Formats: sequence, C-alpha cells, structure tokens
Amino acid sequence: MAATRGTPQTGCSAANSQFQGSELVKDTMGGFFDNSSFMPHGHCYLWKPSLLALNVVSDGIIALAYYSIPLMLVFLARRRRDLPFSWLFAMFGGFILACGTTHLMEIWTIWRPDYWVSASLKAFTAVISIATAVTLIPMLPRLLALRSPADLEVLNREMALEIARRRLAEAESAVRTEELRRSNEQLATFARITSHDLREPLRSVGSFSQLLARRYRHQLDTDADEFFGHVLKGVRRMEGLLDDLLAHLNASTAPHRPQPVEVGTSLGRVMHGLRATIGRSGAHITHDVLPAVRGDLERIELLLHHLLANSLKFRREEAPRIHLGAVRDGALWRFTLRDNGIGIAPEHVADLFTVGRRFHAREQYRGNGVGLAICRRIVERHGGRIWLDGGAEAGAVFHFTLPALGGAEAEAVAA
Repeated sequence: MAATRGTPQTGCSAANSQFQGSELVKDTMGGFFDNSSFMPHGHCYLWKPSLLALNVVSDGIIALAYYSIPLMLVFLARRRRDLPFSWLFAMFGGFILACGTTHLMEIWTIWRPDYWVSASLKAFTAVISIATAVTLIPMLPRLLALRSPADLEVLNREMALEIARRRLAEAESAVRTEELRRSNEQLATFARITSHDLREPLRSVGSFSQLLARRYRHQLDTDADEFFGHVLKGVRRMEGLLDDLLAHLNASTAPHRPQPVEVGTSLGRVMHGLRATIGRSGAHITHDVLPAVRGDLERIELLLHHLLANSLKFRREEAPRIHLGAVRDGALWRFTLRDNGIGIAPEHVADLFTVGRRFHAREQYRGNGVGLAICRRIVERHGGRIWLDGGAEAGAVFHFTLPALGGAEAEAVAA
C-alpha cells in the first residue's frame, strides 16, 4: 500500500517541478517587460519641459544621424562593388544602427520605464561594438597599406607620363618602320635594276667568249681553251647568283597573298618539276596525308622545291629516301621532312639558314648557299619558323610550321 501510494506522490512532484519551472520563466519574462517597479526617466528631469525637449530633440537627431550613416554605407557598397573590405562596411553599419537605437530607447524611457529592454539593447550594442573592434585590429595594416588620394594622384601622373612616353615611342617606331619600308622598297628596286643591268654585260661576255672559243678553237693552244672555259663558268655562276639573290629578295618583299593551299597537291607539282633529278638519282619520295594550310601558293611551292632539291643534292651513294609528314600543333601545322643524305655537321647548324653560307666546295656541290635562307624567309612571312633537328642519327630532319585553316575555310576545303 505504501508503494501504491508512493507512485502518485512521485508524479505530483514532477508535475509540481514543471509548474514551478514554467512559473519561473513566466515571472522572469514578466519581470523583463514589467515596468511597474520603476519610475520613468522623466522624473529625473523633474518633468521640466525645456530639459525634456532638449534631451528628446538631441537623442532624436543623434538617432537620425546614426540611421542615415548605414544607408549611405549600403548605397556606397552597392554602387562601388570593386571596393575592398565591403563586409567591414556591413559590420560598421550594424554597430552604428544599434547605437542609434539606444538613443531612441533613451527617448522611450523618459515616459516608459522599460529599463530591462534598454539594458538588453545596450548589451547587444556592446557585443557588436567589441566584435567590430576585434575585427578591425588585424585589418589595420591592410587598411594603412591602401593608397592615399595624394599617392593615387602621383601614380596617375606617372602613368600618364608613361602612356605619353609609350605613345611617343610607338609614333617614332611607326616612323622608323615606314622609313625602313621605303628603304627596303628602294633597295629592292635598286637590286632588280642592278640585276637587269648586270645581266646585259654578262650575256655579252658569255656570248663573245663562246664566239671566240668556236672561231679560234684550233688556232690557239690548249691553255686558251681552258681560259675560255673559266670565263664561261664565271658568267654562269654570276647569273646563278643573281637569280638566287632575286629569289631571296622576292621571298622577302613580294606581295603576300594568303589562301587555302593543299600541301599534298603542291608537293605533287614540285615533284613533277623535279622529275628529271628524281629519275637520275633514283629517289624514293613518300608523304603522309598532308593538310591544307593558309598561305601563299607560289611561296609554299618554292619552299617545298628548295627543301626537296636540298635533300636530292646532298645525298649519299645510295638512292635518296625522303619523307614529308605533318602533325597539328595548336593553330599551326608542323611539317617534318626527313632524308637519308649526308646530314649536317653540328658546327654548321647555327649558320645553316644564313644567306650565302656554303659548307662544301663548289666542285662537290653546286649552288650559292641561298636556298635554305629563302626557305626561312618564306616560313617567317607565314608566321611560322623552320629549324633543323640536331638529334637526327643519320641524314637531315627539317621541321617547319605553317598556319592552319580557320573553321569555315577548313570546312570549305573539306567540302
């Protein structure tokens, strides 16, 4: 029976505890909003109208000023999203807004003694103030590092001076470029005229030398025949040199007419032009499926001609084997021409594409050392580059790049 009676007593104790807890919360909340135990702040002012008006007006103006500052900060942050530390503006805005509200509470408590609410608002203001101050301390070095208006003015003046200097340099460069262009045009014209003028006496020398050699062949000794032979060889060498120099000049100054060029088709035409040399040497020339590029048709075929002629000339005793391949390299096509010829000595690589540089005696290999220089000039005018693969074990391996076709051009060629 005691146990039976104990159970309801335990339940009543729990119910009483819950009731007492709810009453405590209710009393606390009621006390928080209960102002019956306090006097309005106006009593401290003895309800003097002038003193009341002064406090109300002052606190009202201060609150209005405090409320206007966050609005301006928000407006500034929205209009100038490039400003650094915009989140710091938000913290300052919250702190200033809380300060303004405390002044409004000062007006309120003159007639309504809600001091618990006022104290809680001040506590909140204190918390956000401390948070803003603590956040601001590590930011001070970065804020101090910001440029002042005077520093920015100096930088602006320096930038303006630098821009003026660069524009002046660009103008001077444009003038020099134009002068260089005119000089090159004049030089090209002079070279063409000189070449034409030199050919006339060369032809005369050659023609009269041949005439004298035929007429007096049996009337002079063998030394005279040898001398006439040297004269004719010199004339032919001079004519070949003039042809090569004009070819190099045209590669540098002739109008550049870019268009879609089928490299495989151009290679076929070049091989047809070299068919006699290919037949005599027994050369075997192969190639991959070659792409279309954007370039000057005549110049690209001249480039292929010189490269093939170079491989056919500098061959070993065995039949030449030449292969041309191509791989895509971004906006360019990289072509590779390989042969099994005599190769190029490492000490000659640096001067390989220089005009007039020969590395063999004329008795061994004919030519004036201009072909590869023409190749380099053609490739450079197309925005590419040409180089020798120095790591080749045998023969020579040349690489050169040419611009690939754009999307629309590539589709048109494919169609």
